[in-house]
Amino acid sequence: MVRYDYASAERCFEKAFRVAPWKMDVLISAGQRSYEFGSHELARRYFAEAAEQNGSPAEALARLAELCEREHRLEDAAALVDRALSSNPIHPSASLARARLDRGAGRLAEVEQRSPWHPGRR
Repeated sequence: MVRYDYASAERCFEKAFRVAPWKMDVLISAGQRSYEFGSHELARRYFAEAAEQNGSPAEALARLAELCEREHRLEDAAALVDRALSSNPIHPSASLARARLDRGAGRLAEVEQRSPWHPGRR
């Protein structure tokens, strides 16, 4: 039994993209829905397409970074997080991804310095 019909979902997303006046919104929504129903490959494709657009929002970059991190493509994930944080320095998903990447690389002091609960940040 197939739990989700990914091919049908993809056709619907593509149709929505063709007719939508705000393409970026459709790409992000399609990526998010694909991620939620477990098609990480499809989600990666939509978020990657959104990331290639001028002015791509931090949310798309952070989600794509998360998928890269899951695939152990840490350099790509770090570059995407940097882009997300440069457009929105307090973006929650991007900040969390930066902390995970820094922690994984053993840069605990950097994680602690960026923490909103760190005494030097008050």
